[in-house]
Amino acid sequence: MLIFICLGIVFSTCVGNVDFDQVDDIVLEPEFKVALVHFRANPDDFVTNGGLSFISDITEIHHFDSGTAQESITKIELLFEIENTFNKAFNLEYQFLNNLNQITYTITFNIPQNSGLLQETREITNDELQLFLSSKGIVVFAEMESDTAPITQDMFLDYKSVADVFLRISANDN
Repeated sequence: MLIFICLGIVFSTCVGNVDFDQVDDIVLEPEFKVALVHFRANPDDFVTNGGLSFISDITEIHHFDSGTAQESITKIELLFEIENTFNKAFNLEYQFLNNLNQITYTITFNIPQNSGLLQETREITNDELQLFLSSKGIVVFAEMESDTAPITQDMFLDYKSVADVFLRISANDN
């Protein structure tokens, strides 16, 4: 009998005025990182027909293909890390392409010679965000500026990029 009384007290105190509609007020704002492009180039990668030139890297991206994901994304921060130990400057161009290989978004960098590690952040919001989210591929061009400075085999250009994606998900979003 004592057990029934205790259970009655526990169940009657645990259940009160519960508003299950509060679930509609829940808003989640997760953040996640997506690796985009990484390459490391040494002097041999830039030599073509005896002259110094450029390199390029093409990457397909399918991170943002979902319509639900696209509707929930509020902002993207592109994080770049570039290390140049060459005694030459570089022009670096980062092109985002749609499914017709048309450029939807472009970012350019001028990388000074012997710059060491450079870090750069670009924020994408509002109208630019829709152009970015329509991208299906990335092309990265790295062009070495020409001059007569000698190049040694221990020199390199290291490039990494990550997208930091911010979402807003609400129970009221359909």
